[in-house]
Amino acid sequence: MSLINEHDLAVLLRDLKGVNCADKEGCYDYAFLEETIFPTLLPALGQLSERVEQKNMPPMPPAEGLPPDPNAFNPLRSLAELLMRQHPDGVFKKESAYSQHLGKLAAARRQQRLQRELLIKEQERKEKEEAMRQELERTEAEEKEKKAREEQQAAQLVQKLAHRRETRTKEAEEKAGSLTKVLALRETCLKVIEDFDFQTASDTAAVWSMIYKETCKMLVTESNATFAAVGHLDAPGLASKQLHYHTAADKKQFEIEEEEEPEEEGGEAVQKPPKEAPAPEITTRDLPPADDELAMILKRGSGVTWNTVIDGMPYEDEEGEERRQSPAAKYVADVKFTEGMFFFEDKRPGTWLAVPIFKDGEVFGVICGDTLDSVLGSELQASEVPLFEAAAWVMQQCLDYAEWCLLDARRKQCTLRLKSLVKDPRTLPRDFAAAFVDSVDLLVPGMHVAVAVFDTDNNVRLVCNKAHNGTKTEDEAVTAEDTREHIALIFRAKKERDAVHQKTEKEDFVAIATPILDVKTFVPAVLYVAAAPKAKPPHEDVIDFVQQTAIIAQSVLLAPAPNAMRVLRVLAAAGIGDPKELYAMAAQLCRRFTSSPEVFIACTHGTSALDIPCDIGWAQLTCETCLRLGGNPCSASSGLQHREGCRTVGISCMRRGDSHTLNRREEWLCGCASLQEGKRWA
Repeated sequence: MSLINEHDLAVLLRDLKGVNCADKEGCYDYAFLEETIFPTLLPALGQLSERVEQKNMPPMPPAEGLPPDPNAFNPLRSLAELLMRQHPDGVFKKESAYSQHLGKLAAARRQQRLQRELLIKEQERKEKEEAMRQELERTEAEEKEKKAREEQQAAQLVQKLAHRRETRTKEAEEKAGSLTKVLALRETCLKVIEDFDFQTASDTAAVWSMIYKETCKMLVTESNATFAAVGHLDAPGLASKQLHYHTAADKKQFEIEEEEEPEEEGGEAVQKPPKEAPAPEITTRDLPPADDELAMILKRGSGVTWNTVIDGMPYEDEEGEERRQSPAAKYVADVKFTEGMFFFEDKRPGTWLAVPIFKDGEVFGVICGDTLDSVLGSELQASEVPLFEAAAWVMQQCLDYAEWCLLDARRKQCTLRLKSLVKDPRTLPRDFAAAFVDSVDLLVPGMHVAVAVFDTDNNVRLVCNKAHNGTKTEDEAVTAEDTREHIALIFRAKKERDAVHQKTEKEDFVAIATPILDVKTFVPAVLYVAAAPKAKPPHEDVIDFVQQTAIIAQSVLLAPAPNAMRVLRVLAAAGIGDPKELYAMAAQLCRRFTSSPEVFIACTHGTSALDIPCDIGWAQLTCETCLRLGGNPCSASSGLQHREGCRTVGISCMRRGDSHTLNRREEWLCGCASLQEGKRWA
């Protein structure tokens, strides 16, 4: 086949479109030869040609086995000698006009190459700077978007709190009416709550006690009562068995003694200005606890409080069925002539009043007052019932607000903890799931919490699942055919790609399943939270916490395929420092992405030695190649010595039909002479 000339090549390429005829990879090959090869090779070839012409093609050296011809010319040897003389760094180099020309050409090509390399490096530097700039802009945009989202959430929270406060204030004003002292009590209790440190508090008992005392103090100050007390039921409504009065306030009155006016000599009495009675002395105190012998406890059925104030008076309707009226205040005009007054066996005269405390529509406790200790003969009036009812309502509103403040403080702590876990590249889904379960349990104990990660569209793995009774399971594989309520809700959230709620008839949340969405709107995981049966529905802030956690967990609870970059970060972070952390993290990743309960990592050292840096879940391993190099079976009586710092590996290896086993949870080092020196089984 004949070669194609330039004309034929032009005709051939005329009909081709989109063909780049430039040889980008080989365009500098000839320049490379001119710079490196030609200055040495071409002068040597030229001199070799001259010698060949001068010797008129002398005969080649004789074949092997024949005596050498001293006059024979060996061109290969001659070329090698010439190349050595023409080497740029050689000591036998002889300059000629031709070699000098080639040297100048090589220097020019070297200078061109260096300039090209500088241009390439500059271009690479610019491209790298551009990539870094774009990455920085992208990061800044993400941070700006994140900050804007957080500011929006903060603004919404402030607006929500302001609306909530305005609504509660309006309700309190409507309830108090013209009773300004009740509104002053509310402001005092709110100030107590604002000054209280909920970050370090384990419960609201301390702030509740201060609110109780402020309420009792206001009642004995603004009413005729000389004694006021607050009591709580052991259970709401009809389920209660006893009423325990735990906080009280007393008002000590002072009576003015009338003095006889002395007479003057003329018989007229001397008039003196009337004496003013000193202000009553008011004290607040904690009553004995429920387990004390002197505790003020009212058992169900005792006294007059249960039927009216707590349960409501029973009556029969038109059909003859027994019903109960709504719990209401009880006013007794004279305790001495009223039967069933439990705490007043001495039958002293006086008035008594009790009003219920409502929480979530049920009676939660009782506020009572009496005038048995009055020295001025003052009596409670039926007109003072609204004051006690308004005080009970405002007090319970402040108690609810204190509970919310504690919940909000814990929610913030849990959010910061989860965010710190996300920032750590070594955090795995199981670690985050356990932290999320603990956080929800801290906010509302007794809830059903589950973190589900989808391996496929029809297979989900419950990384962590805590039931209402506190039992926990991990890495439970579940399919879409599972009919359990929480599994159905999890798959429904994945399908709808939005939060799914279960509510009561009163629109209270019972359960919520919140999906975690990646950038491609794929659902790799779902967070599930449900209240216990017959328990109080979770606060709306708990629901907000679950939805906020779904945003925080995006970089951790990913599907196995998109999570490859995070796996590399985990390995890189774990590989810094002690290699054992790297092996342990690799074992966790193997269990994470293979769902295997057993992981065994071994490194070979030669043909007859095996080093085992990590093994999880393996009770025993059979190996055809004995780890020992000879000697007696491995046992404490045959040369194995205890050494500190060695870790056990439970291995059963076979040699010549006999087996020997290293016991787990013991530390051994092969120290007998028959074993390879310095080899550790750890």
